[in-house]
Amino acid sequence: MVIQQNRKDLKDKAASISYMREEQVPSPSWTGRYFAMFVNHSEMKNKADLATERDIGVTSEGEKITSSLGSVIHDHIGSNRPFPEDIVGCIIFRISRAVPFKGASATWFVDNGFSVYWSGRLDDIPDYVTSQISGDHEHFVAQPTASGLGSPYYSFTSCEEVGEVLIPSLGKTVGELSEKDLPDLFIEVDIDTFHVEDGDGEQMPWVDTFHCISCSEIIHDDDDSNGYCGKCYCPEPAHPAPEDVNYADLYEEWGGERKRQL
Repeated sequence: MVIQQNRKDLKDKAASISYMREEQVPSPSWTGRYFAMFVNHSEMKNKADLATERDIGVTSEGEKITSSLGSVIHDHIGSNRPFPEDIVGCIIFRISRAVPFKGASATWFVDNGFSVYWSGRLDDIPDYVTSQISGDHEHFVAQPTASGLGSPYYSFTSCEEVGEVLIPSLGKTVGELSEKDLPDLFIEVDIDTFHVEDGDGEQMPWVDTFHCISCSEIIHDDDDSNGYCGKCYCPEPAHPAPEDVNYADLYEEWGGERKRQL
């Protein structure tokens, strides 16, 4: 029988790691403003494809516990154009439009929200940006990361509701924009108009959601604390550990009790 560490202890450890991160990098004054940024779908896919197996624990028999889930750290976004001067303290989510498979119609995609702590040029990017920077972008925004459970991971998924998000300055929804308007789109949106469906088909505000670490689908924040994904039914939808792992065998940064050997 596999004995798993109490979920409440796991959440408490994750919370303490998050607090440590915020103490090291002071939070900006949050503005409550949200921006949609259109990107080529290949940017989302190429970033997600950076996922790699990494060591997150070791069993009592000395066997390594590895996982690629959540291994792509979402600590920066690049652009060919400067970001607005007042973007720090805002939230960005990137959107794309693509054909998911041959014969299908084009659909909207969205990645997970990004909290802007810093904005500037590549040469000045903060030391807390540790993930691989690819492409030829010159302008960036960044958010801090921590080791283990405190790190924001990258994910994206199809989401037709993106087309219903209102752009107040234009008096249009994202879906009403023409194809020629999309490539350079970086614009403030009314986040109260962004709702998505949960596993039961009920509408929920996008701001109350996150991406399941296993299936990448958008699920409610409560699914994490309840230890159950409403889309793929995996346990611990924000934790990368494989199923049936003894959580005590994970390293401390993953909520376990093992210490890494230097």
